[in-house]
Amino acid sequence: MSEQVATVAVVISGCAAISAGVYAFTRLDSPKMHAKAHVSQSVSSHESPVSAPESEHGDSHAEKADEPKTSNKHAPENNSHDEKSKSKSDIKPDAKSAHGAPHWEYAGELGPDNWHALSPDFSACQAGQEQSPINLSERISKKKKRPGLSLSYSPSSGGVLDNGHTIQINVKGENVLRLGENAYNLAQFHFHSPSEHQLNKISYPLEFHFVHKSEAGKLAVLGVFVQEGEANSEIETILANLPAEQNKENPIVKSLFNPMKFFPEPQNYFSYPGSLTTPPCGEKVAWQVMRKPITMSAKQIESFTEIYAQNARPTQDLKQRELLR
Repeated sequence: MSEQVATVAVVISGCAAISAGVYAFTRLDSPKMHAKAHVSQSVSSHESPVSAPESEHGDSHAEKADEPKTSNKHAPENNSHDEKSKSKSDIKPDAKSAHGAPHWEYAGELGPDNWHALSPDFSACQAGQEQSPINLSERISKKKKRPGLSLSYSPSSGGVLDNGHTIQINVKGENVLRLGENAYNLAQFHFHSPSEHQLNKISYPLEFHFVHKSEAGKLAVLGVFVQEGEANSEIETILANLPAEQNKENPIVKSLFNPMKFFPEPQNYFSYPGSLTTPPCGEKVAWQVMRKPITMSAKQIESFTEIYAQNARPTQDLKQRELLR
């Protein structure tokens, strides 16, 4: 994320512990192999800013949500599980990764229903009171003043990493998100398929999470939905640099990319307090999720989903939190 700084007000989301023209590309390894369930290689979640090689009162005048043009191929339901949650005693200890962290997956015995049982460090995945993602319901959201939000992003450099559960783009440079008086620097962004957040119970083919970290170590995540449509030219730089193997970052050296090109206009957003969406599911994450999606071509979307077809945590209960818009 690599100075021609453009400051804009945005509609945004926040997800986890800190990371178009159609471009035809060929991966050196088999996409089918990657489409299988992947396990994490580190306790670090997609939302971690650290690059780990291994995570109710509606407004009667509220806008009607743009319904995503989805298909079963790109947007399977993400609010169901393969099996019921098991107690810790039912889960057999699994082999540790090369980095000493428990393996976790998106389905089966090591899936979301049982993340809490895989390690004491993952207890918040079940016991937490402010978990993410959630369904962004315009019916129960409240129209209320929030801290001003602005982005100062510029063309940046970085690297593309397949960390075993998503494609993550580590960003270099000063790309700043401001929420009121608080400033957060963009560390990385990554994708989930289908979208982890839902808009009025509807899932999108993809969702990008832009993970920011303040000097004090606090996290803010911006979520952006992706809908099939016109190609996104900026994503081509990412696709051209997809790594051929896991856990080895591929530097983006031939061109810069502008993170600002991944945000929609106008920038209306939902805001709520949440958590990382991958183990350890840590809370105190400031989430801002853009209401309007950006578009990518079917080919561009497939470039991601053929690697990770299902890497989304089911939606969590809002509980006592306020969802603001």
